[in-house]
Amino acid sequence: MPDGISAGEAGLHEVHIRKADEIGPSTHSRALPGSGKGTDAKAVPAALLGPPAARGEAQADLRTLLLRGARFELGRSRDSLPAMSDVELDALATEAAEDALAAVLARLDGFRGASRFSTWASKFALHEARLKREVAEAGR
Repeated sequence: MPDGISAGEAGLHEVHIRKADEIGPSTHSRALPGSGKGTDAKAVPAALLGPPAARGEAQADLRTLLLRGARFELGRSRDSLPAMSDVELDALATEAAEDALAAVLARLDGFRGASRFSTWASKFALHEARLKREVAEAGR
């Protein structure tokens, strides 16, 4: 067990991971182009705005990354939405990912390259998932 983490905290962490995985399997099998170390930080935004073939593939990869982030965030807070079925929760994650994709595309010019593009973009998915969870909690 890592230093500073109690057995209870480690168990809680495992529950969060398990619950995120229960929402749906990760379908992200390849890295987002230009998101790794040593790549040009502007390569991903350029691909997202580039020719239709490259843009479509880059957006599909980004959508997958965002869906994974939204599923993770909703899985972390699964206990706050006990009345929602897994199908409803996955639909909420998909909606959050689509809204996050639109937000990322609208704000591409704001990406400065201070972090990996995947890190920057994932924050949009986490934010959208939190908003959708809050709305769902308020509606129950």
